[in-house]
Amino acid sequence: MKLSKESDYAMRIVLYLAKVNKLVLAREVMEECKIPQRFGLRIVSSLVKMKILRSTPGINGGIAIAKAPKDISVYDVISPIEDLILKDCVEDPEICKWRHGECSICLEMKKLKQEFYEKIKKLNFQYLLEREFEMDRAEENKK
Repeated sequence: MKLSKESDYAMRIVLYLAKVNKLVLAREVMEECKIPQRFGLRIVSSLVKMKILRSTPGINGGIAIAKAPKDISVYDVISPIEDLILKDCVEDPEICKWRHGECSICLEMKKLKQEFYEKIKKLNFQYLLEREFEMDRAEENKK
């Protein structure tokens, strides 16, 4: 499985906004996160619709994180974007022409899928933010 650029960018945007914790111009977010403006604005629009971000229009407007970072999981951000299917017959055993989703491969893939979902639902942006701050401190200590 490979996550799309859209998921990568969405996670970067959420992490950046969690880190600055204030209303920021969308242009600034895209510059800081190294995301093409047009693509980034489309992602921001989706994140606003998902109520992960909030948008304030006007001259003093911008975008900000809409929830506490601990209340936003990686799953929340990427599941509306990605097709998180590992194997077709895991999702729909009826299409399996071999053993109708009951072979050892499918059974193990179901377990992997469940473990993966559990992990990305637990992986929240508070944890990622703390890791980001640790990395920033380590980088500062190198200087």
